[in-house]
Amino acid sequence: MMNRYGNSREINEIIENMTLRDKVFQKIIPSFKYWKNTNRNQWNDIQNTVLPLTQINAQVAGMLRSYNFCGINLENENVISATQATTFTYELQKANLISNPVPLLIVSTKGGGSRENRISLGSIGPGNMAIGAAMNETYASLCSQYAASEIGSIGVKLNLGLSCDVNSDPTNPSAGVSSFSMDPDEVTKLSFEAMRGVQSMHVACSAKHFPGGGDVVKDPDSGFSVCSKNTTQLEKTELQPFFGLIGNGMDVVVASHIQVPSLDDTAIPNDINGTMVVVPASLSKTIVTEKLRTQMGFNGVVISQEIDVPEMRDNFNVENIVSMAFKAGVDIINLPTEIVNLTQTTIFDTIYSKISSEIQSGNYTMDELDSSVRRIMAFKNKYGVFRITTGGLQQRIDQSIRVFGRQESLDLQNIVCRESITVVKNYNGIGIPFSNDNSNNVLVFMPDQKQCDSVQKTVKSSGINGNFKFFAYQDMVYNSTWDSVINGCTHVVVGSQVGVNNPPNDGVNILKDDQDPNNSKYCFPLKVVDACSSANKLVSVISLDSPYDIANFENADSIICAYGAEGLDSDGNQGPNISAAIQTVFGKSEPKGKLPTDVMDPIDKTKVVYTKGTGLRISASKAILIIKTPKASKTIPISKISKTPKAIPISKTLKASKPILIT
Repeated sequence: MMNRYGNSREINEIIENMTLRDKVFQKIIPSFKYWKNTNRNQWNDIQNTVLPLTQINAQVAGMLRSYNFCGINLENENVISATQATTFTYELQKANLISNPVPLLIVSTKGGGSRENRISLGSIGPGNMAIGAAMNETYASLCSQYAASEIGSIGVKLNLGLSCDVNSDPTNPSAGVSSFSMDPDEVTKLSFEAMRGVQSMHVACSAKHFPGGGDVVKDPDSGFSVCSKNTTQLEKTELQPFFGLIGNGMDVVVASHIQVPSLDDTAIPNDINGTMVVVPASLSKTIVTEKLRTQMGFNGVVISQEIDVPEMRDNFNVENIVSMAFKAGVDIINLPTEIVNLTQTTIFDTIYSKISSEIQSGNYTMDELDSSVRRIMAFKNKYGVFRITTGGLQQRIDQSIRVFGRQESLDLQNIVCRESITVVKNYNGIGIPFSNDNSNNVLVFMPDQKQCDSVQKTVKSSGINGNFKFFAYQDMVYNSTWDSVINGCTHVVVGSQVGVNNPPNDGVNILKDDQDPNNSKYCFPLKVVDACSSANKLVSVISLDSPYDIANFENADSIICAYGAEGLDSDGNQGPNISAAIQTVFGKSEPKGKLPTDVMDPIDKTKVVYTKGTGLRISASKAILIIKTPKASKTIPISKISKTPKAIPISKTLKASKPILIT
């Protein structure tokens, strides 16, 4: 069946012909990670096996025809390969159009780094904080452009990957490496360029997590994250990136589940036990409609943060979450589900009954519903969801195969990561680079084995000499047997990975001898560094995640920040950050990054140990990287790329994804 709709007149025609049920489900985007095996030809012991949903079946097709959803949110479990994913979204669209004149909005999340990615296929990307450390707006645009080209090639039309959170309080860096910076101006600039990069591929971009999740604490009773800033503070920090994007092309804003009492302190009853809780932003009409739409002037689509998170599940029933979000002014509900068969789809009927009841009682009006559906339709029309062009499934498959994991994308993320690497300490010039000598005996300690494997791959591919031993220390407690291991080496590399930096302490000192395996992420690397210091062994610490742990390592000879902890997966795909850090340690790359945030003392939270903008330059032999261009291969020194990022002709090598032909 071919969809024939597209212009505003025809959209009006669709809305006029929609039933109440159609309109309600046009506001809901579910995801289905798994589905129960229904192949009766299989052996009995696997007939009821729940498997990743990677291809459409009769039950899923029937469900789509029953509910006429706004779209589908692709999860990592749904994506195996470019060919499979492209075929899957094509078949979803085809099944949907049998009964629904409105094509599905395929949604996913890619960009901002491995933590944000919901699709691991293709390039991982350097991550937002790495881009912030490089402070290169062109890189923000190009990295987002590549991410959008990949997911756009398999049919995705909305990327939920852009975090606009400001890590405004370095003592409480809740957004971590998903944030570009602690500076709202820098976050605004980089977010704007990232948005433009996504949109250049005919993929829509959202801004999250409104009204800002960079400085929150978790309420131990309700489980909700709480932002305690007053309205003046919010205007200067958290809200600034949203102000900068609204009116400058941002089409979608993600309403978070954060409680912001200064904007709305209304208490609502918990569905489980009746306890009163402050309304989260996603359920607040004061925040979504009055603040975001009326005061800030946003007239685009508001989508909720995923509503299956623990704080929402533990406080409210699903149908009540949807009802309150509708009434707050949220257009689309992001509804990940645990549904694996048709018997569980009754939750959708429960949701419809609840909304129908709210309309009958006057708590939610048809005018509000119609206005919301109209915004969704206009958005779909803008991004070509309605539009049909020539070219069938095989054409899309060929395009997605060309796009996913292309060399230009891998080259770009490696360049960005190399330039983002930040050296904050290099003791008396004897820290790094380590000598590249065959006689070196090098110990590498990383939190997990995949990270060790990534270092090993980098050592081999980068021509780094020496004898290497690798140790994954997660959940390990340091003891004296490690002293003899360290005594037998010449150099040590230690990876440290923490989020919020709260090491065990007595109020004065970090308790490095803490024997709790749960504290190994703090104590083990600290003990390794101290042992190296006592044995006069050169030791370099790599902060793999948020850089706030760098304040812990007083005795390290050198400390560098990588802003990404992704290791080597089973398919041989490698996160770019660790590789760039290792190349820096061994003099294969020159670090140029600057800390995008202050780093506080781990115990005295009023003391700044490293200030924003810290970044030492370390000499190394000039690194050369081959960049493929449409005309010929060129050898481009990395040192020049940061000055002339446009040397990578991305605009010529990328093509925007075209709407899929459904026949």
